[in-house]
Amino acid sequence: MIAYSKERLLVLDDSIVTLWNEDKGIYYYVDVDTFSSACVLHSKFEESLDALVDAIGGTPDYECIKVAVEELPKPLNIYGYFLALVSSNLTTFDDIVGGLMLITDIIDFNTFLAIDPAIRKKPRLASKLQDRYVPIWKKFFASAMNYDEAIDKLTAVQAPVYAPSPTEYQSVPATSTSTSGSSDSWSDLLSDLDSSFNNIDSKHKTVKITEDTEYTGGLSLLEEAKAQEEKKARAFI
Repeated sequence: MIAYSKERLLVLDDSIVTLWNEDKGIYYYVDVDTFSSACVLHSKFEESLDALVDAIGGTPDYECIKVAVEELPKPLNIYGYFLALVSSNLTTFDDIVGGLMLITDIIDFNTFLAIDPAIRKKPRLASKLQDRYVPIWKKFFASAMNYDEAIDKLTAVQAPVYAPSPTEYQSVPATSTSTSGSSDSWSDLLSDLDSSFNNIDSKHKTVKITEDTEYTGGLSLLEEAKAQEEKKARAFI
């Protein structure tokens, strides 16, 4: 596939590469295989174009070859030399680009130079090409969209705004601070605290164990140690 347009298109086919010739203001749409082959040919013959022209054969003095080499962006312009295989010179730019598309469809560039020169150099395409490339272009352009218009439509679509239902969030009523005395909730809390201290002896500050024994903590141990020291001291007297 090789097609061109003066307007930028949004192509949905991810196998199509978009090239922009900034100097000419033209966009080219090329399938990945065709683009890859152009890169290989350009790398191999960029410094030896005469060898490529000789290998192609045909009619290398067509004016359409010069137009293609000068107008198409690199590396696609390397295909321009293959227009020598057309039976007559192409006079319109549509025919030039369309002819290149057809050439890239019928030639396997990986094995092209291995073909017998007598067969390889024989012209393969008639000059009347519109009947072959125009239907392909029509199908391609019908599947694409104007890039700017497509972007405008996409940006015009707003994300839906989520609106919670009235019952989803309920406000908590504010508590009044002007009433005298404690509220019921505070009364319940204080009552719970009082009940938790019912098991504590207020005189000795000891916690009552369920077996009705008392534990006075580290203070009793200290008093017992002092008593034993006093007992030992009296024994030495």
